[in-house]
Amino acid sequence: MKAALLSFDDAETGASSSKLNSSSLSSPPRSSLKQRKEVPAYALYLLIAVALISSLVSVVLAVAWAVNVSHAAGTPAVLPAASSSTGAAGGSFEPSSMLAENTTDLPNVLVPIVPKYPADTLMGQIKSHDLLHLLSGLYAVAMNYGGGNRAITGSGFNASVDYLMYQIRTQTNLVNVERSYFLRPGSNSGISNAAMTASIMSKALTFAYLTDFRFYSNTGAYSNASAVTLYHVLNGGCEAGNWTDALGDEPSQPFFAIVYRTPACTDNNRIGFAQMYGAAGIVLASLDPGQGPAIGSAPLATGIAVVAVSNDAALQLINALDTYGSSGVSVSVNVQVQYTHIVVSNICGDIPAGDKTSVVLVGGHSDGVARGPGTNDDGSGSIGTLALAIAMTKLMSNKSINYQPINMVKFCWFGAEEQGLLGSQQVVRVGLQRDNDPTADEGSRARDWAIMIDLDMLGSLKSASTTHDIPSTHYQNWVYDANVYIPRSTPSRAFNGSMIMSDLFFEYFDANNLPRDSDLFDGRSDYGPFLAAGIPAGGVDAGADKTKTEANRLRYQRMTGWGGEAGEENDQCYHQACDHIGNIHWGVYTNMTQSAAYVLEKLAFKPNLRQYLGNTLGVQGEPGAYDMLPFEFRYGPEVRKDDHIERAW
Repeated sequence: MKAALLSFDDAETGASSSKLNSSSLSSPPRSSLKQRKEVPAYALYLLIAVALISSLVSVVLAVAWAVNVSHAAGTPAVLPAASSSTGAAGGSFEPSSMLAENTTDLPNVLVPIVPKYPADTLMGQIKSHDLLHLLSGLYAVAMNYGGGNRAITGSGFNASVDYLMYQIRTQTNLVNVERSYFLRPGSNSGISNAAMTASIMSKALTFAYLTDFRFYSNTGAYSNASAVTLYHVLNGGCEAGNWTDALGDEPSQPFFAIVYRTPACTDNNRIGFAQMYGAAGIVLASLDPGQGPAIGSAPLATGIAVVAVSNDAALQLINALDTYGSSGVSVSVNVQVQYTHIVVSNICGDIPAGDKTSVVLVGGHSDGVARGPGTNDDGSGSIGTLALAIAMTKLMSNKSINYQPINMVKFCWFGAEEQGLLGSQQVVRVGLQRDNDPTADEGSRARDWAIMIDLDMLGSLKSASTTHDIPSTHYQNWVYDANVYIPRSTPSRAFNGSMIMSDLFFEYFDANNLPRDSDLFDGRSDYGPFLAAGIPAGGVDAGADKTKTEANRLRYQRMTGWGGEAGEENDQCYHQACDHIGNIHWGVYTNMTQSAAYVLEKLAFKPNLRQYLGNTLGVQGEPGAYDMLPFEFRYGPEVRKDDHIERAW
């Protein structure tokens, strides 16, 4: 393992491996910066021993934190739930032991550390043992209070947000800390009274449920008293022209459309077109002979019926349409749906300094998937965000230096990212609503947000293979690269600032002689809603399901000593049960968090930030510019809860 990637000085020789110094990357302006003094070799060994002991103590403290949980009122905390919601939003909190499983390799990643950067910089405040301490506690939440996960469908998510709130209140100086609630609606928990019939030239045809047809998860409810017209949309319904050709200028209302599930596009594309052209429902036909109705899921809150039919049933309908046309074929569909609404929460808080109309927003998502504890995805990003807030608090509280950012920094933790970026969408939606509210506070409006930094999956580690290095690491230093690709729907005012952020991250890795790669800037993480609203954005990740090439393996091996295996995914535990505390590479995680610290500090201390980013107008004057969701979130007193519901960690 090379010290450069660990972001530590060489533990054995005491020789500094840092390429990031005052000559290569300038520090933010402050009234006084103390010069670093050379440390004698014997002192380095002493520091190594102290740091190792500190790391071990951190694990013990994290255990103690989870074991000694108690509610402020002396009773188990009740999770928030809106009056109209059902499902897993409620529950209680029982203390138990933590780190009881999946931690057999934890001692192997406790490495000796010596700080690399000056202590009066944000990078210098990011330490591996601090990240280990905080992330171990979040992992314990998943294992002991979430049944092994932090998905929003269980109590682990609510417990995670409680844990983050406690850390924010006890270790940071953030103000205007808001835990806001919204509903994730539209997931159907039950289908009943399913029926489908057809009329072909007045001859009735009945289909068998589950054999001939079935409904997609999240289908809209539908019941028509009389049969409706059926249209056949060609070529899988993957292009707008397919729909206009089939429907003509004035299709009969209401109507259903039948399309084959061709590989040219996704079912969501087809469903989207059906909604766009006013269909009451869509019939998704299996393509292969003898194939039964497909099992699938429609987008949340789909407002139309989504029916899958077998290939045999599809042939009966499509052959009839080819023979008699739409006037001779109609269908009747009935489905009743029970919906489950889940209460989800976001957290946002501000530093008590800087221009409130020129805000740098930093965030990661606080939820995970149901398959595992989500320690890397995205415990690493949410704890990385927390570590940055704690580090900035320490610097701002240090009376011996003048660490006062010019631009305000807002830290956010988003819920329900794994459900479709719902938490970040909600933050942007509310920010846009506040743009039109003359009473809204500065800093809370979308037009105040100059740029957004997204942290998602920062510590991708390894597989069991040790062919090329120990441990075997498949991670890559991915930077969302707006210079290469940016979503077509992105307003042009966000282009320049997004490219600048990409270049700042590249600057960090290049100055440290670390490998880095351009990641597709496609909106798949929480930066997406901000970008769509015209707010410049970017970020880093250590890889998920991308595959490492042989060329990249050799490059990473040469530059860092950790090459991994060619042909392997960056994180083989992505969305799996093995995404536990042992799935974190602490050197990679520290370095990625320090890269975010470098970019954040640059932006927070940048004079005339909006002019620098080329985003002088923000989203001001464009109310409703971002409306990605097809349904209305309930946001307000009816789902906002008091702080006493949080657990006292």
